[in-house]
Amino acid sequence: MAILVQGEILHIEVPKTGTTWLRRALEVLQVTHTFPEPIRDCCPRHAAPHDYRWDGLRSVTVRHPKTWVESMWKSHRGRDCSMFIPGREYPHRAMHPMGASFEGWLCELLDDHPEFINQYYERMIAPCEHKICFEKYEKQLAKLFGWDEGQLNQISLQNVSRPWPCDWTFGLSQKFHDQTLIAQQIWEGTV
Repeated sequence: MAILVQGEILHIEVPKTGTTWLRRALEVLQVTHTFPEPIRDCCPRHAAPHDYRWDGLRSVTVRHPKTWVESMWKSHRGRDCSMFIPGREYPHRAMHPMGASFEGWLCELLDDHPEFINQYYERMIAPCEHKICFEKYEKQLAKLFGWDEGQLNQISLQNVSRPWPCDWTFGLSQKFHDQTLIAQQIWEGTV
């Protein structure tokens, strides 16, 4: 989905990057916003920047690829994801067996869909002019939209993943690093 903030900037919502918190912040700060419909037949919850008629500025929140996949695994761990169809836009859901270890899930994702993370970052994040670093969320949102950073810091976290551990062996870290170089470069442009 996307949020048109103050009629000026189209903010693309990427799963597990704080958009539930952003929606709450918009309510608390009483900021004018709307939810435009995508122009193509797609799941509006995960529409990409090019799926909207918008010639103005676009923003998106970016997490480091490692913390993004960790959060994705934690949010889907223990869920029955059998309703998701393999090969669709989000293969990580279809391949997530209930109770799978983080390492097992990520190895399967990297083996079966080696370009997924790079392609996702290129499709969802690269086209946006303003990339907001998840790790500096409140500060960068305040600067981009002219909001009060102190007020943003008072808004409680929303939709936080469970604290299940994600074990990164040396081999898994190396494999992930080698297969996500493009995504890492896109993220580095935000810090």
